[in-house]
Amino acid sequence: MNFRTEIKIEPAPFSLHHKSKVMMVGSCFSENIGAKLERYRFDVKINSHGIVFNPQSVLTALKEVVSNHRYHTHQLRHNGSHYVSLHHHGRFNHTDAQQMVENINRELDSFHQHLHQCDVLLVTFGSAWAYIWKEDQQIVANCHKIPQHHFDKKLLHHDEIFAAWSQFLEELQSFNHRLQIVFSISPVRYWRDGVIENQVSKAQLILAVHALVKQFNHVHYFPAYELVLDDLRDYRFFKEDMLHPNELAIEYVWEKFCSWCMLQETRTLLDQMEPHLRFLEHRPLHPDATYEKLRQKKEALIARLLS
Repeated sequence: MNFRTEIKIEPAPFSLHHKSKVMMVGSCFSENIGAKLERYRFDVKINSHGIVFNPQSVLTALKEVVSNHRYHTHQLRHNGSHYVSLHHHGRFNHTDAQQMVENINRELDSFHQHLHQCDVLLVTFGSAWAYIWKEDQQIVANCHKIPQHHFDKKLLHHDEIFAAWSQFLEELQSFNHRLQIVFSISPVRYWRDGVIENQVSKAQLILAVHALVKQFNHVHYFPAYELVLDDLRDYRFFKEDMLHPNELAIEYVWEKFCSWCMLQETRTLLDQMEPHLRFLEHRPLHPDATYEKLRQKKEALIARLLS
């Protein structure tokens, strides 16, 4: 008997390798796969604005990267002891407004240059539910625990997601004509919106993404959502909250991702790197000169494999 619903994925129409420049944007699941790419020494940048969930905020982030937008202190909000940006994740929060905008603008500079030369952009949508700052009616990326009465909540419809993104993808193609774009939907369930509301949200995202894939030849879909919720489909693949995929699930999706878009020679290279990476990830209690020599040797071996 077969106790799994195994998903067959057609190979990607492009190949990802260590000479590729990659950018990840979107939900926390994009950071999970991005961290895997970083570990294996790919040239990858992850989330210029930090973790972002809704499609409109992801779009805003990418537009600011393309235009190399400049932030100023008047665009920040003071919230308790910190300054925050409604378009950024909390990791950018700072007690000094000037330092915060310098940090944000430095990131934008770096991501702008990287995206201009990038080969693959991976976009992960988390939720179609968005929050609107009442003061200027802009959709925000993060509420930063500001009292709820300052926001309105809205479900983004798949037609408006498609319209906004299709226009931007044409502009993005002019900015970087060789860019391949991969969309995925986060398998994380956002049950604080409600069980049914989460399903409605995911449906809007799936409809919008598949319309974009159909519209553009350089836009593709990787089924991370389906791999976790339909293939694995078991609570043993989730963390204690029963909502977020655990390391075993992430590893499974990573393996499927590698098989989807990496040639065999690249996957073989990852296997060859693995024992050296595990050594480097181990932290001895009392590192000495012998350990340092071994560490340098392992780094040299990895560099030789990647050359």
